[in-house]
Amino acid sequence: MNPSRNDLRSTIFLVTGVSVLIVLSIYLKIALRPLLESLDIMAMRARWIGDILVNTTIFISLVWFIKRRSLNELAGLGKLPLQNKKLLIVPAILVLLLGTNVFELDATQAFSIDLLWLLIWSLSIGFFEECAIRGLMQARLIKYFTDKKNGILISVIVSSVIFGLLHLIVRNGSICAEIGQVGAAICLGVMFGALLLRTNKLYPIAIIHGLIDFFSSFEDLEGPDQNLEAQVVEQGSQTGELMVILVLMPFLIFGLIQMKKIKPEKIKERISF
Repeated sequence: MNPSRNDLRSTIFLVTGVSVLIVLSIYLKIALRPLLESLDIMAMRARWIGDILVNTTIFISLVWFIKRRSLNELAGLGKLPLQNKKLLIVPAILVLLLGTNVFELDATQAFSIDLLWLLIWSLSIGFFEECAIRGLMQARLIKYFTDKKNGILISVIVSSVIFGLLHLIVRNGSICAEIGQVGAAICLGVMFGALLLRTNKLYPIAIIHGLIDFFSSFEDLEGPDQNLEAQVVEQGSQTGELMVILVLMPFLIFGLIQMKKIKPEKIKERISF
């Protein structure tokens, strides 16, 4: 069999497998919630705890699999030192901007144990998704495309687009809201993918991803009674959700600029590290 064709099939199989794994994890989390609620755990905490268990288990499994496939250097899980640390300031700015949402919390919410649960839940998402998409999927695509023209850029964009489209699996808003989510995931995905290759490390990116989710999820602290938020989403979804893409566009551009600074020969060294 043609080695190149065999390598392509292996890459397609892995990319498909990661995508299916993410989808299955979503439905596994949903299935766990009634079980945890039956243990007298309140609904929101049941969601957080179930998601944390699934995310953590899959993250550990992915780290093991990445190392077994010798992708740890491309995945940012290897021995290469952290480089270009100053580049992390750019996504940190987004975290700080979103962090202003903390001033919208009342005293009860700000000092609630639920805030800690929300933080752990958000970080578990960051580590799971970054390990799956950037750590495994993007790394495998780079390994296949690295000798092709613009292969590294193609790998980062393809993995980011797949990540964005996976947000459509569980629809919980208007069409505009879903488009906004997909667009935001793609913009941030390209930036994260570029930063992984420029910094050599996955963990800082996973933490930043988790903090972005954390500061964007304070409405979860409101509990089941979210009538006001529902009205705001309904009224603003046609324009506000799409505006998210425009707001995050500079981060996409930043990621593309960083992609131009990546030297293919350096990436090839990681493959054979």
